[in-house]
Amino acid sequence: MTTSTQETDQTSSHEEFWVFSQVSQWGSHWVYSSNEHLNNVRSIMMTIRTIGIKNNIPPRLVHYAQILLWRFYIKESPQKYPFVEIIPLAFESAALILETKSYKDIVSMSIKGGNRNPEKVSEFRLHFRLITSLDFSLRIHHPSEYLNEYFSQQATEKQLQLAECIISDSYLCPCCLVHKPEKIAEGAALMAAGMTNSPQAVIPKSQEALSFVKDMQYFYTQSMGQPSK
Repeated sequence: MTTSTQETDQTSSHEEFWVFSQVSQWGSHWVYSSNEHLNNVRSIMMTIRTIGIKNNIPPRLVHYAQILLWRFYIKESPQKYPFVEIIPLAFESAALILETKSYKDIVSMSIKGGNRNPEKVSEFRLHFRLITSLDFSLRIHHPSEYLNEYFSQQATEKQLQLAECIISDSYLCPCCLVHKPEKIAEGAALMAAGMTNSPQAVIPKSQEALSFVKDMQYFYTQSMGQPSK
């Protein structure tokens, strides 16, 4: 996999070790600039969220599975590597990162279709880990870890919850890949404060977060409506 120079400001959003070529999410050379591919992957992210809610799967585990899938389908197509076969592997890998229960079997039973040939599953597992460049000794950061840095003492529980919803929604679109976790947190705080008409509740620290806000507004406008409750 070709990567750009490993500098701090070039790392992918949630990891200290994943590095992408520096292309805009709107660039014609980025696979998710194809609406067909984007919508195919985005629809499965909604399915994953539904499965997570139905089976009481921890949200952070769901989020990590989603970002692993967004990364995988940058390089591969659903036609060659069907969602039904890859999704359980994403949950398996996410659980290894978080050192928690994987829910892989529950997820497998919740997804319709697929042959799940043991030899094929083993092959897919190896390829999935290769493509996603997993190193389970390294830490993946979650935007929620940074939220308190961007809210003032005047922030309410409602605003914090709304920001968490916006963060969760960022995993339904490629925003989770192209923005660093602290900027996602800052942008979510800005959006939550703005939506509740409470500018005093937020502590803005950078201009970079506005890029996340713009991207999320775009995806809400295009297909997602208002932030999930």
